[in-house]
Amino acid sequence: MLPRWNSRVRAYVGADVVRADWYRGWFKRVLAQSVELPGDGAADLDDAIERLDAAFARLAKRGARLAGSTCEIVLADAWLLYDVIDADLRDAPARIADETIRAALADIAGVAPAALDVRWQPQGTRYGACALPSSAVRSLVQVCAKHRIRLRSATGELVEVFNAQRARIAGGAGWLLAVVRPTGVQFGLWRDGAMAAASFEPAANDAAALERCTRALLRRAGVDGDSIRCYAAGAIGFDLPAGWTPLSVR
Repeated sequence: MLPRWNSRVRAYVGADVVRADWYRGWFKRVLAQSVELPGDGAADLDDAIERLDAAFARLAKRGARLAGSTCEIVLADAWLLYDVIDADLRDAPARIADETIRAALADIAGVAPAALDVRWQPQGTRYGACALPSSAVRSLVQVCAKHRIRLRSATGELVEVFNAQRARIAGGAGWLLAVVRPTGVQFGLWRDGAMAAASFEPAANDAAALERCTRALLRRAGVDGDSIRCYAAGAIGFDLPAGWTPLSVR
């Protein structure tokens, strides 16, 4: 199968909604077709991936030429695990570092290391890391292959929002990003350009809970909240606390 360089698919997989967008164009890509399938908010990841399969099929029925397209998938953070691992692995081979970080995340998740697909970034003697069930990664690859799509990346929403908004939010002593979804809120805290802490809170979907969870995260990280700028993105159905900045994401 030859790659279709002028065609790209972007998808969002969440418990509340699954969306698949098909873009066309060589130099300036234009959204040509979009499918959105709502969920009940209680679906597990396997169910959501099945809805992604259905979304791809519906795109094809609408005339989207998916075969050969590359695909970038963003996953709701409720299904990922983020953490900051303290370990001096600067002189260790990459394989040893990967095994050490994978084992640490598996211990937190209470699963075997082989059950996780792990991504990490070195930060001196600390590592910002995230994990997704390996079975889910295999399922995503299979669904894409079924529609002759080439999976390019599968990224958590926190990382996706941070990368998209980096130029706007990065800077200063530190910043906190909260991605709000009906299933809960994923928090990420950065200090001096490195991830310092992260947590997922399933019951932080109002202003008071957002502030309470933020204070708890800052306290655990030993960070003075006065030096932190706070941002929120996602499905924000309430007025943000004073001093917070909303971010627009698709």
